[in-house]
Amino acid sequence: MGFPSGLTGADLATRAIVQAQKFGARIVSTCGVAALCVVDGQLAIRLADGSQEVARAVMISSGARYRTLPVKRWQEFEGAGIFHAATELEVSACGGPEVVVVGGQTQPDRPRYFWPAVRRMCVWLSGAVISRLECPDLVDRVLADPQIEVHSETEVVELAGTEVLEVVTLRD
Repeated sequence: MGFPSGLTGADLATRAIVQAQKFGARIVSTCGVAALCVVDGQLAIRLADGSQEVARAVMISSGARYRTLPVKRWQEFEGAGIFHAATELEVSACGGPEVVVVGGQTQPDRPRYFWPAVRRMCVWLSGAVISRLECPDLVDRVLADPQIEVHSETEVVELAGTEVLEVVTLRD
């Protein structure tokens, strides 16, 4: 594909987003769809927030079912502080100096997306010990970084905020 040195999946996705936006695509992430219909010969999509978009083409990626935590107000903060991915798109939506990353057992490299953008990060690994994770070099970097707190055997017990998630309470 013309990348002789190779690319990470995240780099390829970022380039795809930039190129799509260059050609006028509007990308909406973590937004529910209420209806899809045809209006005057064009596709019309009504989003959960009530807004409507008309387009020649609509791409809906709906194949994933994300796990949630049994914490009050979880659904209220989805898309408003709770994100089910850790890509550059979510980093730009976080907009704050502190981030809590929940999980990461299968992809311990996810926190690296946040490093340049945050002042402090808390990584919570449910039932996992970070030393058992793959990528030992990355684990060493995470553990050595003074901006990152790593917790195992810790649970999220409360979420708080007004319109967006502002506080995550953890219990060890």
